[in-house]
Amino acid sequence: MIEISKSELQAFYQSIQGFSPDNSEQQSMVLDEMANFVAKKIHTSAPDFILSLDTELSVIAGELHKPKASIEISGDDVLLSDDGVKVLEAVLIHVLRNSMAHGIESEDERNNFGKPKHGVLSFHFAKKEGYLDLTIKDDGRGLNLSKIKNKAKLGCIEVSSMPDEQIADLICMEDLSTRDSVSMISGIGIGMSSVRSTLETVEGSIGINLEEPMRSREGDSMFPFSFSIRLPSKLWMSSTNSGTRSSNSKCA
Repeated sequence: MIEISKSELQAFYQSIQGFSPDNSEQQSMVLDEMANFVAKKIHTSAPDFILSLDTELSVIAGELHKPKASIEISGDDVLLSDDGVKVLEAVLIHVLRNSMAHGIESEDERNNFGKPKHGVLSFHFAKKEGYLDLTIKDDGRGLNLSKIKNKAKLGCIEVSSMPDEQIADLICMEDLSTRDSVSMISGIGIGMSSVRSTLETVEGSIGINLEEPMRSREGDSMFPFSFSIRLPSKLWMSSTNSGTRSSNSKCA
């Protein structure tokens, strides 16, 4: 068996990309197939990477004494470069911890709300011109903007004239958290400033999209929301598959 290192495959891939066929449709098709084959060997499938987080999700759920959330993946199937994997790995660990600790309710709470025992974390990939958009959403309780305002005021931040989405975005500020104490398991806010910093280092970004608020049992307005993460084109490339995948069968 002949072994080829990843660096050799990368060099071969670059040479294929730079080759121009002699106006032959058949040659072009062969080169495209070769390039796609090699690309899949030197890149990581984005859906496969997301599903690989299942083990970390189990650990977090166990520490919180909550049923593990299932993972659902939809949208465009893309390939991540090694750097893309490193960036998302650093970013998503904080997102998972925030969702499980502060977003997705306990089993008793979900039962009282008529929700399934297991929460759901949804990941949607969408290819845009010049960047990849990753939308992440859980089916938990949402954001309590009043609590975020109160924390912001303690930090001498003027919020009286801020629109709701700008208030929600404050959770990505350093040292602003809606938890009253800091632990290894983060609440909304802990670690999110690091997420923003990591993404900005590679010319990416993170934003928050709010939905219509719902009233909690305590009378607070809770805003369902999603994170929108943008990755620059240097961290990913297109693949040929699309559809929906999930880890529902892995729920425990």
